[in-house]
Amino acid sequence: GEESPFIDELFSSLLCLASPSHAYNLDATNQMMSNKSKDNEHTNKFTSSQEQRRPETAGEFLKIAQREFDQVCQWPFFEKNASRAYPLFDDRELTAGEELGEGAFSRVFEIESFSLRGDMTQPEGSCSDKVVASVGSKGRSEEKAEANDDQSIEEHYDMRPSETRVFMKDKCTRDGDARYAIKRLKPNAHPGERIAAMLDLARECKILATIHHSNIIKMRGMATGDPLRPNFFFILDRLYDTLEERIDVWKEEEKNFKSCLPCFGQDQHAMDLMRYDRIRAAYDIASAYRHLHSHKLIYRDIKPANIGFDVRSDVKVFDFGLARDISDCEQTKDGLYKMTGNIGSYRYMAAEVFLCLPYNLSADVYSYGILLWQIMALDTPFKDMAQDDMHKTLMGRNLPLVPKTWPIMIVSLMQDCWSQEISNRPDFGAVAHLLKEFLSLEANRLGSDEGSIDDRTGHMQDRSYDSARN
Repeated sequence: GEESPFIDELFSSLLCLASPSHAYNLDATNQMMSNKSKDNEHTNKFTSSQEQRRPETAGEFLKIAQREFDQVCQWPFFEKNASRAYPLFDDRELTAGEELGEGAFSRVFEIESFSLRGDMTQPEGSCSDKVVASVGSKGRSEEKAEANDDQSIEEHYDMRPSETRVFMKDKCTRDGDARYAIKRLKPNAHPGERIAAMLDLARECKILATIHHSNIIKMRGMATGDPLRPNFFFILDRLYDTLEERIDVWKEEEKNFKSCLPCFGQDQHAMDLMRYDRIRAAYDIASAYRHLHSHKLIYRDIKPANIGFDVRSDVKVFDFGLARDISDCEQTKDGLYKMTGNIGSYRYMAAEVFLCLPYNLSADVYSYGILLWQIMALDTPFKDMAQDDMHKTLMGRNLPLVPKTWPIMIVSLMQDCWSQEISNRPDFGAVAHLLKEFLSLEANRLGSDEGSIDDRTGHMQDRSYDSARN
């Protein structure tokens, strides 16, 4: 019937999601090589259904997708960690403003205002209920960074969801700037991509409802009803720039400083202070991934476009569409896991992921090593490399050049991170420890009055824990 072409596309999409060649490339570059995955985390979940009978209706197809999401909800991570309750909103209650960004299947807008239509309650047992179920570039005035204001704001998120809805409506802006952003699917997504996109969005929402860390973006609310539908959304704190944009700012500041103050004799000290700030951001980023890895969650798409800064310039990791619990995957004898290969962004991808071999949490560490080089160099890694040579980079034969003027501790760390020997890469606990040690030594050498990393991190964690408390 008329529905057949649509079902064909959806079925093809689901088989693509289940097939060994399924992969995402969310980098700005085009896909440069064919997918050659031989292992896959989804295959066993869908092959039996495929062999028994091909879905004939969109309803049947969505039931398969629902089973996939149900399995996500059974990850060990969700069994061990409780979610908090979040306020629910109807999309008619939100007025979206400026578009802040977009991914392969989703778009993010700031929220201009809320127009509440009464208390939103969640029917027990609904799909959105599973998301929160418990089992076991604008101005930044100094006033916006007031700690007391931050504390009072966070306390309001500990209220009942119905009260938080009212608070979010009344405090939708701060000094004229939007506090919140909404993430939803693109309305014109290709039908054949829709199911995979809905699954990604629902999974990301489930993770954000459960994970809490001072350097991970906070979710503040979500849509009522089933998350596996095209108009599902969730609400986040608004970020004001990405690490990608911040690197450009740092680069311009350094360029301007070098051109304006070469004769005062203190330019090297000021340059070192600038570098200190960048490495402090790198430490915060490592802290976020350390927290994820402590819960056996692998991120799989580390890159500057997925790291942002809030109004206080605190680092926030966002976009968890490719994250998953590795303990839910089949493990090999050598301690690696069979997961989807060729996934993420080529520029930051570990060789074992590119080759679709089993891998583990250290694939994120490799990506972080490339990111750390970018933070130090204020430049794009492999930017002049031809597409045909990218496979050499992924195999470790064309790693970024490291200037001799860089601190040996940082150089040694990034080279360990991008080691082709998986077992030689440090974990994020070791990465964060080394960066913390370096920052402490640099603070003493430079006479920095920023305070200790422990004091600063503790203050940020206090804000995060207060926000996460039920």
